[in-house]
Amino acid sequence: MTRCVALALAACGIIESNRLLRTLEPAVADKQSATLAAEEILKPERPHSDGLSLGSPWLWAALALVVGVLLVVVARMLPKPPAS
Repeated sequence: MTRCVALALAACGIIESNRLLRTLEPAVADKQSATLAAEEILKPERPHSDGLSLGSPWLWAALALVVGVLLVVVARMLPKPPAS
C-alpha cells in the first residue's frame, strides 16, 4: 500500500493509526559485509600520434550533409516576402 493511500484511509478512519505506522515503516535489508574484488589490470591507453583526433572524414561528410538538409528545411519554412 502506498503512503498516499494509507494516509487517505487513516484520515477517513478506515484503518487504525497503529496499522498506518506499520504500513509507513521502511523495509530494512539484511546487513552484508562488503569486500573488495581483486585489482583489475587495465591496458595503457594508446597515445595519439598528433595528440588531436579530428575523427573520420566520413563523419564530417555526414555532418555537413545533415547541416545542409536542415538549412534547406528551415529556409522552406520561412515566410516568403510579399510580391510587389
